[in-house]
Amino acid sequence: MKTEGESFWPVDASAPKYQIIAANLKERIDRLSPGDNRLETEEDISLRMKTSRATVRQAISELMHGGYITRIQGKGMFGHPMVNQLKMRIDQGYNFRELLTIGGYRVSVSQSEAEIGIASDRMVKRAPQFAGSETYSFNWLYYADDRPAILCRMSVPRALVQRPLRSIPYLTLKETMKDLCNLEYAFTATWMRAAVDKDVSELFALEEGAPLLVWDEFFYDLYDNLVCYNEILFNPEILDLAMISRF
Repeated sequence: MKTEGESFWPVDASAPKYQIIAANLKERIDRLSPGDNRLETEEDISLRMKTSRATVRQAISELMHGGYITRIQGKGMFGHPMVNQLKMRIDQGYNFRELLTIGGYRVSVSQSEAEIGIASDRMVKRAPQFAGSETYSFNWLYYADDRPAILCRMSVPRALVQRPLRSIPYLTLKETMKDLCNLEYAFTATWMRAAVDKDVSELFALEEGAPLLVWDEFFYDLYDNLVCYNEILFNPEILDLAMISRF
């Protein structure tokens, strides 16, 4: 398992210099405490790290974007150790494999066989144009230290499928969808809800009737066409999803 202060940032010698500096600053932020969280100046960091201010500025910009640092004109820079404690942040653009890795888990994925079916009510609710349409569906199950953690049920309009699902899963759903449909994807839209699912509760080894966090996620291509519906269910005993909002 990762320790609280361990960073997911690349810190090996081959990483870009600004990422090494960002990782160093995150470790320093971890050691700060409320009321005593002012950081050294950009110039001081540059001297300590023996690098240019432009590189330090790039690292600081990265950390400000992630919410780890706030800069106030005339007051300086302040680090936020509380933000460092939020490991599974959904506002950082991590994929599920990365989220679980950041949480300290060893991750593996299994993939079901594809099946032909009809668009589900959930899919049709957000995309009525697919009512009655055939779908090409399959599941991904993410494991965290060999425990079922995230179940992804994917449904693609059959008319969009260009080649069969390959037997060995790609690292990400996006790569899988690109191979399956040969499309360029631009973004996903996600709606959150709670649900009770007896089969999934049993899979996750939860009590029957335990509420689950569910994402209804849709992939859109470069031309703003909806091309895939994913129902994603999370094991609440493993996933501790978080996000921050900046003022």
